[in-house]
Amino acid sequence: MSRRRRRLGIVVLPDRTTAVRIDAIRQAIGDPHLRRIAPHITLIRPFNVADEQLDEVLDAVRAAASHRESRPIGVTLGPPRVFDTSDTLYMAVDERGTERLTALRELLRAGAMDLPEQYPQYVPHLTLARGVVRADLLAAALVLRACKMDTAIEYLTVFEMDAASVWHTLCDFVLARAAVSGRGGFEIEVTLSAVAAPDVEEFASRAWTEHDRELGIAWDRHDLTLVARRRGRVLGLASGWVDGGLGYLSSLIVEPPHRGEGIGLRLVEMFRSETAARGATRWAVRTFADTDAHRWYLRHGWTEETRFANWIEGRTFIQLRR
Repeated sequence: MSRRRRRLGIVVLPDRTTAVRIDAIRQAIGDPHLRRIAPHITLIRPFNVADEQLDEVLDAVRAAASHRESRPIGVTLGPPRVFDTSDTLYMAVDERGTERLTALRELLRAGAMDLPEQYPQYVPHLTLARGVVRADLLAAALVLRACKMDTAIEYLTVFEMDAASVWHTLCDFVLARAAVSGRGGFEIEVTLSAVAAPDVEEFASRAWTEHDRELGIAWDRHDLTLVARRRGRVLGLASGWVDGGLGYLSSLIVEPPHRGEGIGLRLVEMFRSETAARGATRWAVRTFADTDAHRWYLRHGWTEETRFANWIEGRTFIQLRR
């Protein structure tokens, strides 16, 4: 039996605001890889790893991220340049950021991640475009010659390539010293992630299944999304799920210029109908109190069930039922 092999890369990502700005530049330049990979700085270039080696690799990444001296890395990117040896437009990392990223990279270089160097020196950078006519890249660099961006790097991220050659985040680990508590062989280490590793997902699935079995709960959730279009254009959507006789409406939104045309009501009624066909006998929705949405639900037969004071941004949240 052939072993499954994964294609991984170890990277760091700019903050979300910076990533949006970078993608706008990539789109303007015509980067052909825009939809295939998010803005990033590579630490360990793509490599293959067998499934049975994955835990070892992720343990090493987690250890590097939680090293005793780990902390978020602030870097300045830019201005854009074009490599002499390849048709790649990139934003270099400032000197201090380069020192920090190089040190982090050295913590990773072991086992499957100890790859032969491709270039005489590691140059951390964020690629804006490659595979574009060189003259266009040089012109873009000239136009963007004053462009610099400051960003904070908080996570060490593991990318994985899928069958369509698109890179996704497999998992990540916050750049911070691990919190350790307990003594005498009972120590525990607590780390933080935005995207959990596969072993964490596996544990959660198994542990919650056993927990629910003990309570006699058999989850059979069905997710639904209803979309309203006019001449192909999306004007609104309703999404949610049904399980255990409950239809939960988690999202309802209609484009502002088309509110008042009955689109939202049609979506909600269809949501109720579709979930009823899947066993729902009661429905619930949550929204902010004393808003147009709150009043809209009350006008259309929903009743307020409970309030959550100081819920989000200090505002009151309500749950309504039908």
